[in-house]
Amino acid sequence: MNIRTFILLLAGLLSLVACSEEDGEWDGSSVKRLFNDMKGSYAGKIINDGGPQSVTIRIGTDFTIENLPLKPILQHAVTDASQLSEALKATPTINYTAEIDSIDITSNVALLKMLPTDMVFKTSYEGGEHTVAALMESSAYTTRSTSGLTVTATVKELFFDGRSIDVSTERIVYFVDNAIKLSTN
Repeated sequence: MNIRTFILLLAGLLSLVACSEEDGEWDGSSVKRLFNDMKGSYAGKIINDGGPQSVTIRIGTDFTIENLPLKPILQHAVTDASQLSEALKATPTINYTAEIDSIDITSNVALLKMLPTDMVFKTSYEGGEHTVAALMESSAYTTRSTSGLTVTATVKELFFDGRSIDVSTERIVYFVDNAIKLSTN
């Protein structure tokens, strides 16, 4: 084999390797690089029935939504308007943190899946303290064409002072569309 043939073969091989990520074929090192690129802090507006509210999302060793508004959860548990108002003053937001379970990658989308997580917090109204527990499932994705992050967090089960609250018919879903990356961790 002469040098010219060798260089042409090498150039062809390198072009195949360079295109493999674009064609949707990901190896371990490119997945790790993509996950490292996703790490950082993002600013976004969470959409729920309480209207858009500013939140910070952090991706590092785990996944966190800072200042998650609790109105959608509390209004399912506390039905009296004055009690709900008092409970929201006592506990308006919470930081929701979940362990990262996996990252799934297609040709254009990186989907981060979190393990289902129990979020437990206390609130109070009329002089009494109450415990709220919500089983949350969440995911986040980004695409090659944007640096933004889209997040969905859903309450799968809800308990108020140990009593189960039905969330199957009126789902509690938090949604952040295109949170903007602020910094890397």
